[in-house]
Amino acid sequence: MTNRMHFKMMSLVHETLYGLFRDPYKALNAAGLEPGQKVLEVGCGPGFFTIPAAKTVGEKGSVCALDISPLAIE
Repeated sequence: MTNRMHFKMMSLVHETLYGLFRDPYKALNAAGLEPGQKVLEVGCGPGFFTIPAAKTVGEKGSVCALDISPLAIE
């Protein structure tokens, strides 16, 4: 594979993933998250996906979010 082809392929992958993860609701929808489900988020950091996940699963679902750094979740 030439460098140019590799760059084009990686650009496509990057743009696809960047677009998906810029909007947490779009990413959660792509993952198939639905109301009533249970979610385990490991490495949650400040909650970029945690809060939207909780709103998506609603009162009948649950979210457990963990991070190794206590400062990340304060």
